[in-house]
Amino acid sequence: MRVSLIIRTAMALAAGFVLATEHHPAVAEDLHAMLPANVRDAGQLTAAAIPSYPPFVFVDANGESTGIDTDLFRAICDKLGVKAVVTPIEFATILPSVQAGRFDVGIGAFFDTPERRKVVRFIDDLKAIDGLLTRPGNPDKISVTDMCGKAISASQGSVEDINLHDLSKQCVDKGKPPIDVMALPGTPAQVVAVKSGRVAAANVTAAVVAYMASQDAANLEAVPGIVPDASGTTKLEGVIVQGDRTDLQAAMGAALNALIADGTYAKIMQKWNVPRDLWLAQATLD
Repeated sequence: MRVSLIIRTAMALAAGFVLATEHHPAVAEDLHAMLPANVRDAGQLTAAAIPSYPPFVFVDANGESTGIDTDLFRAICDKLGVKAVVTPIEFATILPSVQAGRFDVGIGAFFDTPERRKVVRFIDDLKAIDGLLTRPGNPDKISVTDMCGKAISASQGSVEDINLHDLSKQCVDKGKPPIDVMALPGTPAQVVAVKSGRVAAANVTAAVVAYMASQDAANLEAVPGIVPDASGTTKLEGVIVQGDRTDLQAAMGAALNALIADGTYAKIMQKWNVPRDLWLAQATLD
C-alpha cells in the first residue's frame, strides 16, 4: 500500500541547489540518523543505473553518469550525508542485481508496478506518463488515440512493451488491425528505428520524448498527447530498493521530500525540462 511521507519539519535546508555537476553537501542530521547502520558505516550508497536513457540516466562526454535520476540520487545522498556511487549496467540486470543485494538501489525511471513490488520497493519521484516519438511531419500520421496497425517500438522487458501488447488486444477487440510492436534493446535502438523509418514511432516516457525532440528537432518530433495505459490508471516511477530494506526506503523518501521542500527537486526538473505535470508534490513509498 502506498504510504505518503510527511515532510519532516526539523531539517537543515540547503543554502543552494545540489546538482550532479556540483556538490554542496547540506546534510540533515535527523535524516542521516534514519539510514541503516551499515549504510552510515559505509558512508555511501551504491546505485545501478541504466547506461543510456536520456534524460533520466546516461553517460556524458566525460564518462560520468548524468541525468534526472542521477541528479536526484546524488542530491538525496548529499542530504543524507553519504557518498553517491553510480555504476551503469544493462537495464535488464538492474532489478535482479538490487534484489540480490549487489547494489543498494536501482535508478532509471522504473515504473512502479504490482509485479515489481513483489520483489523490490519503490521511492516514487515522478508520474509515469508515456508519449510517442516520430519523424518530423509525422509521415505515418500516427496518434496516441489510434495506434492500431502501426509499427511502434518499445524497450525489451519494459512496461511500455507490455502496455503496447495490451493496447494491441484492444485494437483487435474493436475489429482493427493489431499494433505491430517491435521490442528493441533500449532507447538508442528505438531512436535509430524511428529515424530509419522501420517504425512509425517509439513509445517512451513523456520526459524522454520531450528531451529527444528538443535535442534533435531536425530528425525527431513529439506526437501530441499521452499514450493511454491499458489498465486505465496513472502510474508512478522512481528508485528501487531491496524488498526488505524499509529503513533505507524511508530515509531516502524523507530526503526526497526535503529536496522538494527546499526547491532542489524543482531545480533539477527545470534543468532537464521535465514537464510540470509529471512532477510529484510529495514522495511516495510502495
